[in-house]
Amino acid sequence: IDGRDYPVTYTRAIGRRAGRVIWHWYWVGGEFTASPLVAKLLQARATLLGGPKAAASIAIAADYQEQPGEAHASIAAFVKDIKGLAPLLQQAGRQ
Repeated sequence: IDGRDYPVTYTRAIGRRAGRVIWHWYWVGGEFTASPLVAKLLQARATLLGGPKAAASIAIAADYQEQPGEAHASIAAFVKDIKGLAPLLQQAGRQ
């Protein structure tokens, strides 16, 4: 994201015709994390110590036919092409 690597959590769902991979992570107070616990701690820190309280849950999904690696590759390429996600989230958090 924006030229940096971050860990993500992923979920794999399997249906009758295809599977789906969902990458998800959080943005809290200007920081990305894959951990819901860390996200809550960042929210608590902002509440107790002050600071930005804006937060978002981000999820991106892709379907696959044969192998989940197909979907992972599609999502990775999509995320790599996203430019300015952090500034966009910061701007939305101020409104």
